[in-house]
Amino acid sequence: MFYDIFKHIIIFIIDNFEQIDGMSFDFLKEIFSDEALTDRCKLIITNNENKPGLGLFQTPLLSIDNYLDIA
Repeated sequence: MFYDIFKHIIIFIIDNFEQIDGMSFDFLKEIFSDEALTDRCKLIITNNENKPGLGLFQTPLLSIDNYLDIA
């Protein structure tokens, strides 16, 4: 059944990103390091600190065009 993940768009919503634990952060980095999944994954991050998304989460496969900050 895991092969079905390549057929759909996956949306991750992370609320209060500044409170995420290390294991969850490593999981997200692993997901977004796979090029086949990166094309199908969307990431919505909320946080209470005034920081740009690019400063919160980066991987080599995501460019600056993948980030949009809404205040």
